[in-house]
Amino acid sequence: MKKFVSVLILTGVLVLPGFVLAQDLVIIPDVNLKNAICDELSKVPPCVLTNQDLAELEELSLNDPPGDEKIINLSGLQYANGLKLLRLKDHSISDISILISLSPFNLEDLNLRENNISDISALGAGFASLEDLDLRDNNISDISSLVANSNFGVGDKINLKGNPLDGEDCNDLQSLEDRLGSSGDLDHDVDCDEDEDEDEDGNGNNGNGTVGEEIISSGLSPCEMKHEVQGCIADMTDPDDEDEETDCNKKAGANSCNVEVCCLLDMVYTIADWIFVILLVVAGLFIIWGAFGFVLSGGDPEKVTSARNKLIWALVGIIVAFLARGLVILVTQIIAK
Repeated sequence: MKKFVSVLILTGVLVLPGFVLAQDLVIIPDVNLKNAICDELSKVPPCVLTNQDLAELEELSLNDPPGDEKIINLSGLQYANGLKLLRLKDHSISDISILISLSPFNLEDLNLRENNISDISALGAGFASLEDLDLRDNNISDISSLVANSNFGVGDKINLKGNPLDGEDCNDLQSLEDRLGSSGDLDHDVDCDEDEDEDEDGNGNNGNGTVGEEIISSGLSPCEMKHEVQGCIADMTDPDDEDEETDCNKKAGANSCNVEVCCLLDMVYTIADWIFVILLVVAGLFIIWGAFGFVLSGGDPEKVTSARNKLIWALVGIIVAFLARGLVILVTQIIAK
C-alpha cells in the first residue's frame, strides 16, 4: 500500500506539471518578440511563457531597436488580452492580422510607425477603447477599414503620414476627420483641396511608391521576400544605381534584418518549441505507464524492474527536453548576433 501511494505521489509530482505546462505553453516564433515580452514581465530572456503570463501583459514597448532585435512576426501576441499599450516603432512587421484576436475592449494606444504594413483590415472591427493610432511611414494605401470601424470617434488621434495615400482617399479621410471632431487629430500628407491627376511614371508604377514598396505590399513572407528582393535588384533599370538597389533591400526589410537568418531562426525556434512539448507529453505517458506497472506488478521482480526502467527513461526524457530546449535557445541567440 505504501508503495502504491508513493507511486501515485511521484506520478502527480512529475506528470501533472508537465501536462499543465504543455497545455498552457505559448509558442512565440519570433525570438525578438518573445524576449521583449520576457523583459516586460521581468523574466530573464529567453523564458518560458504561458497563457497566464500573456494575460498579465498590459504594456509592450520596444522602439527603434538595432537591426538584430527587430520584430517580424507577431504570432503569439493574440493571447495578450489585457494589452492596453503596444508600441513597436521601426521594426520589420508586415502582417498585423493577429491583432484581430486581441480583446476589443482593452487596447488604447497602438503605435506601429515605420514598419512594412500595407494591409490594416485587422483594424476594421473591435478596438472599442483605441484612442491613439500611429501608423506613420508604412505602405498603407487603403484606409477603408478604419472608416468601417465605428469605434473611432470624438477626441481620438490617428496619424497616417508617410503612407502612399492619394486624392482617391479624400472621402475616407474626410469621413474620419468628421468623426474625430475638433478635439481629435487626423494627420496625413494628402492635399484634398486640389484635384490632381495620377502620375504615371512609365515603369509600371502609379507614382505612389517605389519598387521596394510594391514588394512589401505583396504580402509575402520574409523568406519569400528575400527572393523578390534579389529579383528586384536583377531587374533594376540602372544596375549601377546604388540608391535603387538600397530601395529594393530597405523597403523589403533586408537591411534591417538578415532575412535568411531570421527565417532560419524562426523555423528552428518553432520546431524546438513543438519538440519540447511533445517530449514532455511522451515522458508523462511513460511515467503513467511505469506507475501502473508498479501497481500491477504483484511483486514480480521482472515487472517491477520494467516499470522502474520506464520511470527512469521518462525522467531522462524530461531532463533531455529541457537541456535541448536551452541549447537551441542559446544557439539561436548566438546566431542572431
